[in-house]
Amino acid sequence: PPPGGGGGGGEPMLESNEMSVSQSCSGHGSCDSVRGRCSCDTVVVDLGPAAPLSDPEEAASQMERLRSIGVFVSDGGAGGSANATGDGGIRPPARPLPRRFQRVPWLGEACDTRRCPSLLADVPCSGHGTCNVATGACTCSADKATVGGARAVSLPWYGAACDRRACPRDEFGAICSGRGRCAEGGDRGGGGDGECVCAAGFKGPACGLEDDGGAGHGPGGGDGSGDGSGDGSGDG
Repeated sequence: PPPGGGGGGGEPMLESNEMSVSQSCSGHGSCDSVRGRCSCDTVVVDLGPAAPLSDPEEAASQMERLRSIGVFVSDGGAGGSANATGDGGIRPPARPLPRRFQRVPWLGEACDTRRCPSLLADVPCSGHGTCNVATGACTCSADKATVGGARAVSLPWYGAACDRRACPRDEFGAICSGRGRCAEGGDRGGGGDGECVCAAGFKGPACGLEDDGGAGHGPGGGDGSGDGSGDGSGDG
């Protein structure tokens, strides 16, 4: 007889159904052989860095909302090693941004369906992608946006939860036309919103337009030169 046969009610079942037991609960949970039910596992997904919010009340509200959908935020850790400075001192290590993680469960009687990560309750992939329920991975989409007048371009969403959005580029491929920085914060709890923060003197979705709102009004500006030349020639 096989070792342990007849000694315990569970062992003969395990030996005679070795293949089915090894595949029970699809490898994503534990099997209660008495009740014939699976207890599915939960996967922790890294959603990337979280952007700090300066408003304490807004930050607290955002954290509460994130907790309600299974997202928690790390403290960022201590960061890298300290570096020597030019004057012989020691520069403290840079502290990385806190990172967001989400507990995403396997679902179904056989734990063979996985919920995809999302920063929106009951909407997979933050509403910007399609969910592969077999793997729990999002395939992010791209939205059309108008950049530089009437030129429409595709700005893809990215990230595990499709909650980050690429910023527009100019015709040479430079992000924000090389005249600004790509915003990486605020949208749905820390994802990028795909907007350019333009440097002084520039504006537009891709910072491709000159901002001359205050031009000609300073000392020596266009108004002064125009008035002087006109009045002088007319009176003389």
